[in-house]
Amino acid sequence: MPRFLSTELGLQSEIDDIGAFDLLLDIDSNYFINIKRLKETKIPEFIDWYNKINEYFRQIGILL
Repeated sequence: MPRFLSTELGLQSEIDDIGAFDLLLDIDSNYFINIKRLKETKIPEFIDWYNKINEYFRQIGILL
């Protein structure tokens, strides 16, 4: 049976109040990307993307 993240963490009202995405743990988590796998990729199109993604989010962190 699918479980919502908010139910597992006991945050139902908080998630609803801020309008955040309440993912289904059994279904939606399959669509999240593990960028650590990019560190050792041999696929030419993805080489060095681990560093590029980390730099992108580092810049967002600086802005925030």
